[in-house]
Amino acid sequence: MATSARSFGYLGYVYLAKGDIPQAIRVFEESKKLRKMLYRERSGDPEYRFQYARGLGNFGLLERNYSGKITFAMEQLDEERKLLKDLKEDFPEVASFGTDLADTQNMLAEIYLIAAIGDPLRADEYRKQASDAANSASLI
Repeated sequence: MATSARSFGYLGYVYLAKGDIPQAIRVFEESKKLRKMLYRERSGDPEYRFQYARGLGNFGLLERNYSGKITFAMEQLDEERKLLKDLKEDFPEVASFGTDLADTQNMLAEIYLIAAIGDPLRADEYRKQASDAANSASLI
């Protein structure tokens, strides 16, 4: 089932490359559901925790770049950030957890800046969150 979850993720990028955004979104959603189920069943296994985090990140990236759901992307990426932070703390010897965490925090910073442009009433809040995320990434 883990292979299926990853395969759905790869298939989502194929649809994305073809420009079929609605189908890419559906496939990414299926991948996320499978990854979440595996994560819940085996939450102690770092590989399943990591795969679920990556599924969130992929979906957050898709939403940010193609469907305009900035708030949803922030939620997905923030959940990914939390999972990767826990993995980095639990397994400090795995360097990729730290680098993926930094990448996620940088992406969050970018999304907060995009949101600040689109939501002037919350622009200051989003700019602060962007700064915090970028600073956190640089500390890793």
